[in-house]
Amino acid sequence: MVFSMVLLRLMDWLWWHILANAWHRAARNMRGCTKILQKNQSFKSLQAQYPSFPSITKCSLEGRESQTLVCDILGALLRTESFFPYFMLVAFEGGSIVRAFLLLLSCPVLWLLDFELQLRVMIFISFWGMRIKDMESVSRAVLPKFFLENLNPKAYEVLCRAGSRVVFTSVPRVMVEGFLKEYLSVDAVIGTELSTYGNRFTGFISRSGLLVKHRAVKEYFGDKKPDVGLQSSSLQDHLFLSICKEAYLINKEEGKRGNALLALPRDKYPKPLVFHDGRLAFLPTPLATLQMFMWLPLGILLAIFRLLVGIFLPYKVAIFLGTMSGVNLRVKLSTLAKPDQD
Repeated sequence: MVFSMVLLRLMDWLWWHILANAWHRAARNMRGCTKILQKNQSFKSLQAQYPSFPSITKCSLEGRESQTLVCDILGALLRTESFFPYFMLVAFEGGSIVRAFLLLLSCPVLWLLDFELQLRVMIFISFWGMRIKDMESVSRAVLPKFFLENLNPKAYEVLCRAGSRVVFTSVPRVMVEGFLKEYLSVDAVIGTELSTYGNRFTGFISRSGLLVKHRAVKEYFGDKKPDVGLQSSSLQDHLFLSICKEAYLINKEEGKRGNALLALPRDKYPKPLVFHDGRLAFLPTPLATLQMFMWLPLGILLAIFRLLVGIFLPYKVAIFLGTMSGVNLRVKLSTLAKPDQD
C-alpha cells in the first residue's frame, strides 16, 4: 500500500513538473513568435513609407562630372557583405597571431549579436593596445589588395564618373580612409572614430559613438542634398538614400556568374597594386582562418623537418625526402649562345 502511494506521488510530480514545464516553454515560444511577427509587420510598415529605389544597373553614367556622390564602402563599394575578414587582417598583421586567434574564437558570439555590437566587439579585440603606426602600416600595405579584389565593378564605375565623392561608413575611419583617398580619389571619408591613449588605441569607440549614416549626411551637407546615393536595401540604408536627389540600390544578385559575383579586372585597377611579400595572401574569412590555425601546427613541424633535412643530410637524400614531403622542384635550363669565332 505504501509503495503504491509513493508511486502515485512520483507520477503526479512527473506530470506537473515535466509536462507543465513543457507547456510553459511552448507558450513562451509562441509568445516570442508573436513578438517577432509584430516586429516584422512594423518593419514592413516602416519600409512601405520609403520609396523603392531603382537598381544601380539603371544609373546613367553621363553628366555626372559636376555631381556629388555619397555611399558606404560596406554594402556598396565592396562585394563582400561582412567586414570580419578585414578586422582579421588588422588583428593578424597589425597585432599578433594571438589577437587573431581571439578574434576567431569570438565568431560564435558575434553570430548572436546585432550589427552594432558585432562592430564594437571586433573593434575592441582588433585594436586594443595596438600602436597607431602599426595600423597605418596595415592600411597602406595590406588592406588595399583585398579592397581592390572585392570592389563592386558597377559601383566603382559610377563612383569614377562623379565629380565629388564622399563616403559615410560605420566601420572605423582609420581602416578605410587611406585606401579610399589614395586609390579611389574620394574627397572625404566620414566614419566611426576610435579612442586613443598616447600612441595606442584603447579598443573603444570615441564619445561620438558609431556613425549613423543618415544623420552624418545631414550634418555634413546641411540643407543641401547630395546628388547621387548608392547603398544596399536595408532599412537604415533607405533612410540614408531618401536624403539624396537620386538613389540606386546595390543588388548582390545582379552581376553574378554562377554563384560568385564578378570581380574588377586587374587591368582596370585605378593604380598599380604593390603587395608586400610575407603578408597574408588570402582573404581570412572565418572558415579560411580556422583552416589556417588547424594547419599551423603541422606546417611548423613540416618546416622544421625540411630545414633539418636540408642542413644535415646529403644532397640527393635531402632532395628525395623534400619531394616526398611535398616540395615541388622546377629546373629551368637556359641555353647560352656560343660566341662567334673569327
